[in-house]
Amino acid sequence: MKVVVVIFKRVFGYSDNKSTQLMMEVHHRGRAVVWSGTRSRAERYCAQLQAAGLLASVEEGT
Repeated sequence: MKVVVVIFKRVFGYSDNKSTQLMMEVHHRGRAVVWSGTRSRAERYCAQLQAAGLLASVEEGT
């Protein structure tokens, strides 16, 4: 699970605390919203997460 924290920190520039909180949400709920913003940037982030070996998708917000 530590690798997920490292990936979130590297891709998003998140703090260790925020990255750990998101990782724990994914661990317990199976998914988490890790970023929201423009679709083009979300797709770039998604590609980076996938390249790092994580399952990631872009979804339309509500």
